[in-house]
Amino acid sequence: MTRTLILSSLFAMLAGCAGAIGSDTAGEAQATIKQVPAQVACVQIIVAGSRTVERDFDVVAGQSSVLSLPGLPTGSVVFTGAAFGAACSGIAGATPSWQSAPVSTVLAAGAVTPVSLLLVKSGAASVGVDFQDDDGGVTLPVDLGVKPADLASFPTDLGCVPLTKAVACAGQTCDSAGNGCGGVIGCGTCLGPKLVCDGQHCVVGPLP
Repeated sequence: MTRTLILSSLFAMLAGCAGAIGSDTAGEAQATIKQVPAQVACVQIIVAGSRTVERDFDVVAGQSSVLSLPGLPTGSVVFTGAAFGAACSGIAGATPSWQSAPVSTVLAAGAVTPVSLLLVKSGAASVGVDFQDDDGGVTLPVDLGVKPADLASFPTDLGCVPLTKAVACAGQTCDSAGNGCGGVIGCGTCLGPKLVCDGQHCVVGPLP
């Protein structure tokens, strides 16, 4: 928290000055850092307006630093700041360890405009990403007592879970029953010389 407050003292005083860059009058900024935080070796300030100006400054941790930014565009501009742990010569493609939110202001020739940039330490995260095919894969209810022997046939519809024998044949002792997925489950046979299957139940048949 302390290091964040130290960087909050980074500010820029903008003053319009005589002179021109192309057809644009030039503004000038001075940024003061009261104390450079540890592990900060480079401070980058970007000013975007009618054109974009980037300034990179090598700094020394623990010391104060005054950063001069001449030749800035006047009119509506946006300031952003960033800080890196490496020297400015090695920050190409690097991720800043400190960053500020964009700050909008208007720079006018002959006027002094204060701009405060609050740089906060960047966070990091490891994010896992997974993908699931929407193919309706078959999931068997492993906790409902399903056994391979209870399934008369594998379902032709991959989104269908066949009924178990106990469920499909409930209330009958013989014949067969549908498994709910287009297949058939055998529900048993009638054992004994005088037993026949009648209406899905074993009954005593007629005497010979």
